[in-house]
Amino acid sequence: MKKLILTFTLLLALTSIFAQSNFNSAVDLSIFYHPSFDLAEDAELPMRSSMGTRVLLTPISYNINNFQISLNTGLMFVSDSLTYNNSKMRGYSSFDMDLGLNYKFNDFFQTKLIVGVGKLQLGKEDLVEAYFIGSAIPSFKIYENSTALITITSPINIIYRKQLITATFGIGIKFQLKWREIVKEE
Repeated sequence: MKKLILTFTLLLALTSIFAQSNFNSAVDLSIFYHPSFDLAEDAELPMRSSMGTRVLLTPISYNINNFQISLNTGLMFVSDSLTYNNSKMRGYSSFDMDLGLNYKFNDFFQTKLIVGVGKLQLGKEDLVEAYFIGSAIPSFKIYENSTALITITSPINIIYRKQLITATFGIGIKFQLKWREIVKEE
């Protein structure tokens, strides 16, 4: 997992490379409720509950009118589930790479759709699994100036991994920097 965090940090550093172009970058931090639906036929409890945090980094995005196309990477940390009948699902940490499409409906509201793939590590064990993720992230503007945009988000994520579908929903905050404007001010 240390390598994944290092990769995530390096991608954050990439944002400075695009500072003199039409590109933007953003950081989206959300805290969410994490119900999991087990697809195995012999599941003792088909639904379990956890809490989690997801940081979505958009090092590269490009605007075309009201659309924005982006490459994203995410880190997610999920707690152990609540215990039921002496059993619980283990928490995990994960890393994913995604492609996003954002549409700005008006100055106040926009939504982003994301699809991607990732890998997760269960608990402190060496067990690593691949997964697919799809997200819808509506966002509502709370502050904007010439160099930054801050929005409140309500992300909904669907994660599919080996015989398990997880749906997450929560609330977050997104910071978007307008690099071109920052460079102009210097």
